[in-house]
Amino acid sequence: MLSIATHEFKSRLKSTIIWGVCLFGFSLLFSAAHSTFSKELPVLLENFPQELDGLFGEFAQVASPEGWLGFEYYSIIIPLLLPAVAISAGASAIGDEEKNGTLELLLASPKSRVNIAGQKILSVLSQQVVLSLVLVMSIWIGKVLFDFNVSMQPVIVASCAAGFLGTFFGMSAMLVQNIFKNKSIAVGVCSVMLVVSYICHVLSQIIEDLESLKYLSAMHYYNGPKLLTGLSSEEILLIPILVITTLLIIANLIIFHLRDIK
Repeated sequence: MLSIATHEFKSRLKSTIIWGVCLFGFSLLFSAAHSTFSKELPVLLENFPQELDGLFGEFAQVASPEGWLGFEYYSIIIPLLLPAVAISAGASAIGDEEKNGTLELLLASPKSRVNIAGQKILSVLSQQVVLSLVLVMSIWIGKVLFDFNVSMQPVIVASCAAGFLGTFFGMSAMLVQNIFKNKSIAVGVCSVMLVVSYICHVLSQIIEDLESLKYLSAMHYYNGPKLLTGLSSEEILLIPILVITTLLIIANLIIFHLRDIK
């Protein structure tokens, strides 16, 4: 029933494992480093320029395990890594079939176009779910192995938000590929989107006159570092990403159903 989604996920299994191992290593590294870093915090606070808080998050909060994770890991590495993986997956979902000349064979099967596109979408979502789970589990293992007393509930919320962010970019890449029928264009356009989104987020944090730029950035709605601090009021910012991602999924289904296959 889900043969296409299963095949698609298996084809990305190697890359999923590689990225999962990277996340596992990063999580253990950050978990282990916190106790040492926190001892040096008073000295570092005196010399850290406040203007850079927008780039790394609020530096004064790194004394807590949640603030430490939000300082670089959930403010830079995670919101760039998961979307980058999703962009590649989303652009490849239909793009690889076209490149390899197998799309017409796939369409000749009894499955409808909506079913085919839906299973391709499911494979992209599955990869983000797996990586988000690896992220949570690796931080929990770091908590057990090291003196890292982090609260897991905000970690789960922030990791889910990162998965939502990745899915947004993955569906965007799939939509661009569906429109232009070109995998390279999809990767290029959405990679630029990701970089511009991050730059707008940083500039809005460090330059007061550019604060309004945050509304143009997907990073603003992801808001992982603040979710880690347990601010439940920040969770509402996830709604725009969820709504837009849902619309992107619907658009992908419609466009793939209507598009001409050449």
